[in-house]
Amino acid sequence: MLCRNSPLPPLFGLTVRLGSISLLFYLFTSIFPISLASSLERSPTSSQELSPTLLTISQKFLCDRQASSQSSQDTNLISPPLSTVESNDPWAPLKITVSPEPNIGPIPHWALPPHIDKESSSVEIPIPPLAEQTDIENFAITINFMDMGDGGPLIEKQSKNEAFPTLLYSGLGINGPALGMNSRTITIPNDLAMDGGKIIVRHVGRFEQLNSITLRP
Repeated sequence: MLCRNSPLPPLFGLTVRLGSISLLFYLFTSIFPISLASSLERSPTSSQELSPTLLTISQKFLCDRQASSQSSQDTNLISPPLSTVESNDPWAPLKITVSPEPNIGPIPHWALPPHIDKESSSVEIPIPPLAEQTDIENFAITINFMDMGDGGPLIEKQSKNEAFPTLLYSGLGINGPALGMNSRTITIPNDLAMDGGKIIVRHVGRFEQLNSITLRP
Protein backbone atom coordinates (compact mmCIF):
# COMPACT_ATOMS: atom_id res chain seq x y z
CA MET A 1 0.00 0.00 0.00
CA LEU A 2 1.28 3.50 -0.87
CA CYS A 3 1.59 6.12 1.86
CA ARG A 4 -0.14 9.46 1.40
CA ASN A 5 3.15 11.32 0.89
CA SER A 6 4.88 8.64 -1.20
CA PRO A 7 5.52 9.52 -4.86
CA LEU A 8 3.31 7.90 -7.51
CA PRO A 9 4.84 5.15 -9.61
CA PRO A 10 6.17 6.29 -13.02
CA LEU A 11 3.80 3.85 -14.74
CA PHE A 12 0.80 5.66 -13.24
CA GLY A 13 1.90 8.99 -14.68
CA LEU A 14 2.49 7.43 -18.09
CA THR A 15 -1.00 5.91 -18.04
CA VAL A 16 -2.56 9.28 -17.21
CA ARG A 17 -0.66 11.00 -20.01
CA LEU A 18 -1.66 8.34 -22.57
CA GLY A 19 -5.29 8.61 -21.47
CA SER A 20 -5.22 12.38 -21.91
CA ILE A 21 -3.72 12.04 -25.38
CA SER A 22 -6.40 9.50 -26.37
CA LEU A 23 -9.15 11.82 -25.12
CA LEU A 24 -7.77 14.77 -27.10
CA PHE A 25 -7.48 12.61 -30.23
CA TYR A 26 -11.13 11.50 -29.87
CA LEU A 27 -12.33 15.07 -29.42
CA PHE A 28 -10.39 16.27 -32.47
CA THR A 29 -11.38 13.42 -34.81
CA SER A 30 -15.01 12.88 -33.73
CA ILE A 31 -16.72 15.75 -31.95
CA PHE A 32 -14.82 18.63 -33.54
CA PRO A 33 -15.53 17.57 -37.17
CA ILE A 34 -19.24 17.10 -36.34
CA SER A 35 -19.46 20.62 -34.91
CA LEU A 36 -17.44 22.06 -37.77
CA ALA A 37 -19.48 20.24 -40.41
CA SER A 38 -22.70 21.49 -38.84
CA SER A 39 -21.36 25.03 -38.98
CA LEU A 40 -20.55 24.60 -42.66
CA GLU A 41 -24.08 23.35 -43.34
CA ARG A 42 -25.58 26.40 -41.60
CA SER A 43 -23.17 28.96 -43.05
CA PRO A 44 -21.12 27.92 -46.10
CA THR A 45 -19.40 31.33 -46.20
CA SER A 46 -17.76 30.64 -42.85
CA SER A 47 -15.45 28.16 -44.58
CA GLN A 48 -13.39 31.10 -45.85
CA GLU A 49 -12.23 31.77 -42.28
CA LEU A 50 -10.92 28.22 -41.70
CA SER A 51 -7.43 26.96 -42.34
CA PRO A 52 -7.01 24.54 -45.30
CA THR A 53 -6.32 21.58 -42.99
CA LEU A 54 -9.41 22.07 -40.82
CA LEU A 55 -11.54 22.78 -43.87
CA THR A 56 -10.43 19.53 -45.53
CA ILE A 57 -11.25 17.47 -42.42
CA SER A 58 -14.68 19.03 -41.95
CA GLN A 59 -15.63 18.81 -45.62
CA LYS A 60 -14.61 15.13 -45.80
CA PHE A 61 -16.70 14.34 -42.72
CA LEU A 62 -19.67 16.23 -44.16
CA CYS A 63 -19.43 14.44 -47.52
CA ASP A 64 -19.20 11.03 -45.83
CA ARG A 65 -22.27 11.76 -43.72
CA GLN A 66 -24.30 12.97 -46.71
CA ALA A 67 -23.27 9.93 -48.77
CA SER A 68 -24.31 7.58 -45.96
CA SER A 69 -27.70 9.30 -45.69
CA GLN A 70 -28.31 9.11 -49.44
CA SER A 71 -27.35 5.43 -49.48
CA SER A 72 -29.92 4.60 -46.80
CA GLN A 73 -32.64 6.42 -48.74
CA ASP A 74 -31.91 4.48 -51.93
CA THR A 75 -31.93 1.05 -50.29
CA ASN A 76 -35.59 0.34 -51.15
CA LEU A 77 -35.42 1.52 -54.72
CA ILE A 78 -34.47 -1.35 -57.03
CA SER A 79 -32.82 -0.43 -60.32
CA PRO A 80 -32.47 -3.66 -62.29
CA PRO A 81 -30.19 -3.49 -65.33
CA LEU A 82 -31.89 -2.50 -68.55
CA SER A 83 -31.11 -4.31 -71.76
CA THR A 84 -28.94 -2.15 -73.98
CA VAL A 85 -30.56 -3.67 -77.08
CA GLU A 86 -33.88 -2.22 -78.19
CA SER A 87 -36.28 -4.76 -79.60
CA ASN A 88 -36.60 -4.51 -83.40
CA ASP A 89 -40.10 -5.98 -83.40
CA PRO A 90 -42.58 -3.04 -83.49
CA TRP A 91 -45.15 -5.15 -81.63
CA ALA A 92 -42.75 -6.69 -79.13
CA PRO A 93 -43.97 -6.81 -75.50
CA LEU A 94 -42.28 -5.23 -72.52
CA LYS A 95 -41.27 -7.98 -70.08
CA ILE A 96 -40.47 -7.34 -66.41
CA THR A 97 -39.21 -9.99 -64.00
CA VAL A 98 -39.84 -9.13 -60.35
CA SER A 99 -38.67 -12.28 -58.54
CA PRO A 100 -36.50 -14.06 -57.77
CA GLU A 101 -34.20 -11.43 -59.35
CA PRO A 102 -35.48 -8.14 -60.81
CA ASN A 103 -34.80 -7.83 -64.52
CA ILE A 104 -36.16 -5.80 -67.43
CA GLY A 105 -36.04 -7.22 -70.93
CA PRO A 106 -35.36 -5.35 -74.17
CA ILE A 107 -37.29 -2.08 -74.36
CA PRO A 108 -39.61 -1.93 -77.39
CA HIS A 109 -39.56 1.27 -79.42
CA TRP A 110 -43.01 2.25 -78.12
CA ALA A 111 -42.24 1.67 -74.42
CA LEU A 112 -40.64 3.65 -71.61
CA PRO A 113 -38.47 2.06 -68.86
CA PRO A 114 -40.49 0.91 -65.83
CA HIS A 115 -39.18 0.91 -62.29
CA ILE A 116 -39.60 -1.27 -59.22
CA ASP A 117 -40.09 0.27 -55.77
CA LYS A 118 -39.49 -2.19 -52.95
CA GLU A 119 -40.62 0.21 -50.23
CA SER A 120 -44.11 0.63 -51.68
CA SER A 121 -44.18 -2.98 -52.99
CA SER A 122 -45.05 -1.70 -56.45
CA VAL A 123 -44.04 -1.78 -60.10
CA GLU A 124 -44.79 1.34 -62.15
CA ILE A 125 -45.15 0.93 -65.91
CA PRO A 126 -45.44 4.09 -68.03
CA ILE A 127 -48.02 4.05 -70.82
CA PRO A 128 -47.03 6.32 -73.73
CA PRO A 129 -49.87 8.41 -75.23
CA LEU A 130 -51.05 7.74 -78.74
CA ALA A 131 -49.69 11.13 -79.82
CA GLU A 132 -46.13 9.95 -79.10
CA GLN A 133 -46.11 6.49 -80.66
CA THR A 134 -49.02 6.85 -83.20
CA ASP A 135 -49.39 3.08 -83.71
CA ILE A 136 -50.86 1.44 -80.62
CA GLU A 137 -54.36 2.23 -79.42
CA ASN A 138 -54.79 -0.61 -76.93
CA PHE A 139 -52.64 -2.45 -74.40
CA ALA A 140 -53.00 -5.61 -72.35
CA ILE A 141 -51.07 -6.50 -69.21
CA THR A 142 -50.34 -9.99 -67.88
CA ILE A 143 -49.33 -10.59 -64.25
CA ASN A 144 -47.87 -13.91 -63.14
CA PHE A 145 -47.88 -14.39 -59.38
CA MET A 146 -47.98 -16.98 -56.63
CA ASP A 147 -51.61 -17.10 -55.53
CA MET A 148 -51.72 -17.91 -51.82
CA GLY A 149 -55.47 -17.32 -51.47
CA ASP A 150 -54.95 -13.80 -50.14
CA GLY A 151 -56.61 -11.91 -52.99
CA GLY A 152 -53.47 -11.39 -55.02
CA PRO A 153 -51.97 -8.13 -56.30
CA LEU A 154 -54.03 -5.07 -57.15
CA ILE A 155 -53.74 -2.77 -60.15
CA GLU A 156 -54.02 1.03 -60.20
CA LYS A 157 -53.99 3.49 -63.08
CA GLN A 158 -53.00 7.13 -63.20
CA SER A 159 -53.39 9.30 -66.29
CA LYS A 160 -51.24 12.34 -66.93
CA ASN A 161 -53.99 14.73 -65.85
CA GLU A 162 -54.68 12.90 -62.56
CA ALA A 163 -52.89 13.85 -59.35
CA PHE A 164 -53.36 10.45 -57.69
CA PRO A 165 -53.82 6.88 -58.92
CA THR A 166 -57.23 5.23 -58.94
CA LEU A 167 -58.01 1.57 -58.31
CA LEU A 168 -58.50 -0.50 -61.45
CA TYR A 169 -58.65 -4.04 -59.99
CA SER A 170 -58.85 -4.73 -56.26
CA GLY A 171 -57.27 -8.18 -56.50
CA LEU A 172 -56.28 -10.59 -59.25
CA GLY A 173 -56.16 -13.72 -57.11
CA ILE A 174 -58.66 -15.76 -55.16
CA ASN A 175 -59.75 -15.55 -51.54
CA GLY A 176 -59.56 -19.01 -50.07
CA PRO A 177 -57.24 -22.01 -50.37
CA ALA A 178 -53.83 -21.39 -51.90
CA LEU A 179 -53.92 -21.94 -55.65
CA GLY A 180 -50.22 -21.77 -56.49
CA MET A 181 -48.92 -20.09 -59.63
CA ASN A 182 -51.60 -17.95 -61.24
CA SER A 183 -51.72 -15.73 -64.32
CA ARG A 184 -54.17 -12.95 -65.16
CA THR A 185 -54.43 -10.80 -68.28
CA ILE A 186 -56.47 -7.60 -68.42
CA THR A 187 -56.90 -4.83 -70.97
CA ILE A 188 -55.78 -1.28 -70.26
CA PRO A 189 -58.60 1.31 -70.40
CA ASN A 190 -58.73 3.17 -73.71
CA ASP A 191 -58.50 6.61 -72.13
CA LEU A 192 -55.15 5.70 -70.56
CA ALA A 193 -53.87 4.34 -73.86
CA MET A 194 -54.99 7.51 -75.65
CA ASP A 195 -53.80 10.14 -73.15
CA GLY A 196 -50.90 8.27 -71.56
CA GLY A 197 -50.05 7.76 -67.91
CA LYS A 198 -48.97 4.72 -65.93
CA ILE A 199 -50.11 1.37 -64.60
CA ILE A 200 -49.14 0.47 -61.02
CA VAL A 201 -49.07 -3.15 -59.82
CA ARG A 202 -48.98 -3.50 -56.01
CA HIS A 203 -48.75 -6.45 -53.68
CA VAL A 204 -48.13 -4.89 -50.27
CA GLY A 205 -46.59 -7.25 -47.74
CA ARG A 206 -46.29 -10.04 -50.31
CA PHE A 207 -44.17 -8.40 -52.96
CA GLU A 208 -42.00 -11.49 -53.34
CA GLN A 209 -45.05 -13.39 -54.65
CA LEU A 210 -44.99 -11.32 -57.85
CA ASN A 211 -43.19 -13.29 -60.52
CA SER A 212 -43.38 -11.31 -63.76
CA ILE A 213 -45.33 -8.60 -65.58
CA THR A 214 -45.76 -8.29 -69.35
CA LEU A 215 -47.20 -5.28 -71.16
CA ARG A 216 -48.08 -5.90 -74.80
CA PRO A 217 -49.83 -3.87 -77.50
